[in-house]
Amino acid sequence: MSENMDEKKELNYDELIPTLPRDKDGFIVGFDIYTGDDEAKQQENKKEIHEFFERYGVVVITNLLTDEELTKSQVEVYDFVEDNYERFKRNNTSTWENIFGLSAKLGMITDWPCMKLQYCKNRCNPNIYRAFSYILDDNDIYCNIGRVGYFRPTKNIPFVATKKKEEDDKIQEQVTTKKDDQIKDEDKDRDKKKEDEEVTTVYEDRPEWKTLDGLEWLHIDYNPALNHSTTYAFMPTKYTETYKDKYDPYQKSRVQGIVALVDCDDSTGGFQCVPGFHNILDRCPLNPKSSWKDTNLKMMIPFSNTYNAFN
Repeated sequence: MSENMDEKKELNYDELIPTLPRDKDGFIVGFDIYTGDDEAKQQENKKEIHEFFERYGVVVITNLLTDEELTKSQVEVYDFVEDNYERFKRNNTSTWENIFGLSAKLGMITDWPCMKLQYCKNRCNPNIYRAFSYILDDNDIYCNIGRVGYFRPTKNIPFVATKKKEEDDKIQEQVTTKKDDQIKDEDKDRDKKKEDEEVTTVYEDRPEWKTLDGLEWLHIDYNPALNHSTTYAFMPTKYTETYKDKYDPYQKSRVQGIVALVDCDDSTGGFQCVPGFHNILDRCPLNPKSSWKDTNLKMMIPFSNTYNAFN
C-alpha cells in the first residue's frame, strides 16, 4: 500500500468532518447571545459559541433579530425583488416566474447590495456584532452591506384557479313577498356561495424554479487551488501583490455570515456547508500546502472547474 493510501487510512473522518448536533425539532443546535451586563455570563457565552465554531467551522445563533425586525426585513426582501423585477408581485404566485437571469439560477437578487433601511440597521445590530466578535475573538471588526438571497418554493405552491360560473338559480315568485331585509340576506348568502364555487386554490410544483445544480455551477468562497479566500473576488490587490512575500492577507480567519429571515429545514433551500472542512484544508489535493501526493482531480470533482479556471 502506498504512503498516500496509508495516510488516508489513518485519518479519523468522524473527528475531522463531524456531524452537526441537532435539537428535538431537527434543526442544528443553536445558541442565544447573552444580552445582559454580567461579564462572567458574557465570557461563558462567548466561550461556548467560540468553541463550537472552532470544532465545526460553523455556528448557529438563534436570537439575533426580534420578531419585528424579522418582519420588516422580510417585507424589504419582497420590496427589493419587486424593485428589480417589476412583473413580480409578492401576493400573486402566478407572477413569480418573472424572476430570470442569474437571480433565477443562483437565488441572489442581482449583484447589487440591498440598501433598505432595516437591512442597514441589521448590519449595525449589536447582537450580530457580538456574534462575530465572539466567533473571531476580536472586537475590532467592521461590516459591509451584502446581497439578498431569495429562493422560490418548488413544491406545493398555492395558485388561484377559477371555475366556470354556474347559471344563477331562478328566484321563485314567492320571494317577492318576503321582507326586504330577508331578501338581502339571502342574496348575500347566494353571492358568497357563488364566490366559493368560482375561486379555488390549487397546489402545483415548479421544478424549473430550482437553482442550478452544484454539478453545473459551483460557487466557493475559498479556493483550495490558490489558498485564497474572497471578499467579493479572488483578484489580488496592488498592495498584496507588492508585499506578498512579507504580508499574508489571510493570516486571520475569514468568516461569512447569513441572516436567515425564516426557518430553514431539510425541505427548504438555502445555505449549505461541510462542517469541519477547515480541519482538512491541508489535505485537499488542490491545496498548494497539501501533504497528499495524489492530486487526481477525480477526487475533487466539485473543485475541478474552479481549479482549471485559475490555472
